[in-house]
Amino acid sequence: MQAWIVLALGASLLAAPVPEDSDGAPAGEDAAASSGAELVDAAPGEGAEGSARAEAESAASELSPVDVAAIQRAAWERDDRRLRIQTGVSGGLALGFVGVGLALVFAPVTCAAPDPEFGCGEGYGRLYTSFVLFAGSGAAAIAMAAFGARLGLHRRSRPRVTAALAPGGIELRF
Repeated sequence: MQAWIVLALGASLLAAPVPEDSDGAPAGEDAAASSGAELVDAAPGEGAEGSARAEAESAASELSPVDVAAIQRAAWERDDRRLRIQTGVSGGLALGFVGVGLALVFAPVTCAAPDPEFGCGEGYGRLYTSFVLFAGSGAAAIAMAAFGARLGLHRRSRPRVTAALAPGGIELRF
């Protein structure tokens, strides 16, 4: 059952080229259109799910196990790259927010010419801004932890090829 699902998923990732007639239209369209017949892939009562399953089975039967393994590996690498980027961006935002917040809290205030009505500005404005940045860094740290945990779980499910004894010889499992 798992092999069928893997093959069906792998086959859905590939787009097979459509053969064309001499006039550039996909083969078989003119014949079906002129006869008024509809092309039905599914058994009666199965609907779109049955036709998708039939297409996946026919496409999967054309793929070799090496092709399926390559498709799975490419999908795994794409997800791994996405999770690494999300973890890194979240961590960078957390560190950036903490750095700017600390700079606002501890940087000296210089006010050469205070405004007679307003002074040097809001006395606690920088402190309030730093509190907002610290809260933002907490949110980014939570996101970084979530993406990091997902990345760790994803890395455990790395596609592997295993060999096992089967009736008649050795069976490769992808």
